[in-house]
Amino acid sequence: MPIVCRLRDMMAQKELKQFEVAIATKLSPTIIGNLYHNQFRRIDCKTAERLCRFFGCEFGQLFELIEDSEVPPPASTQFHRPTHF
Repeated sequence: MPIVCRLRDMMAQKELKQFEVAIATKLSPTIIGNLYHNQFRRIDCKTAERLCRFFGCEFGQLFELIEDSEVPPPASTQFHRPTHF
């Protein structure tokens, strides 16, 4: 079951931009961007703590475990070589 970050939703509610959140939380814009776009493999405790404190929320409001059936299958990344030129 994948974990998704609700940072985009929380930022939209407060009409915040990624750079504003990065400055306010003292997190790098790259970290904020990756969470915003759900492009992360692990969650750093300090990152989660800073974001939760900034938004005044609990961890479970920022990150959510979703069922596999709710997630679309990944796009095929298999490369097919042409059989002739």
